[in-house]
Amino acid sequence: YPLNSVHAQCFKYPTIVALQSNGLKVLFNFTKSPQSPATTLINATCYNTSNELYTDFVLQAAVPKFMQLTLDPASSNALPANGC
Repeated sequence: YPLNSVHAQCFKYPTIVALQSNGLKVLFNFTKSPQSPATTLINATCYNTSNELYTDFVLQAAVPKFMQLTLDPASSNALPANGC
């Protein structure tokens, strides 16, 4: 499901810091739709808190075999320095 198709009636959960290490910070935002309670949308936001530009950045994910994972393309493969 595209993130922009998520409606206001969806249930939101607290944002979590999924990873914070070596200048990389990854936040996960979770949303569930009442129309599809078995589906959880996870929006990952990645920040580079170091002083150097990260290039060719790729976020990979895995789930147990009983789950289905769909990854949408990232908005960019570069993370600007200093969390910008």
